[in-house]
Amino acid sequence: MRGGHPGSVLVSNRSNPRAALIYGPEGYLIGGDFEDSEFATTLKEYFDLLYETDSNKRQDSCDLFYTAEWESLLYRIFDGRFPMKHPRNYYVIVLKKTTPFIPQIPEPLKLERIDQPFFEKIQRLNFNEIRSRVSEWSSDAVFLNQGFGFCLLDRERIVT
Repeated sequence: MRGGHPGSVLVSNRSNPRAALIYGPEGYLIGGDFEDSEFATTLKEYFDLLYETDSNKRQDSCDLFYTAEWESLLYRIFDGRFPMKHPRNYYVIVLKKTTPFIPQIPEPLKLERIDQPFFEKIQRLNFNEIRSRVSEWSSDAVFLNQGFGFCLLDRERIVT
């Protein structure tokens, strides 16, 4: 995250981390050893402070991404609150030799990479959604050098 994305990392043990809570613009990601009871206590204290009701900077909600083994523990960490489960798809990129991907996108739709030439054509509709995602990076230049993105266009209108 250093230099590319704003955020922070909370680990179970600095010298030998076995579990971590990562915070970034997209939300929280938790992973590692879910049986570490000391880390679970730390997480409960962290979220209790984050959601403290008398705080002026109280947070109302957050997105937390986790693997299945963490689910029962999370209900204990968020005890007394109302965690709502939202189904998400989880994809893993496997870098191996495959046949080239040929997108089958019907006309007039077009898949376009979000790059410098794309930024230069910002007159399109819905650009604010893409702008808000890119602004999650520390700068446009960092996104263009270290990130990637694509959008689907219907003629000149961004549809996704």
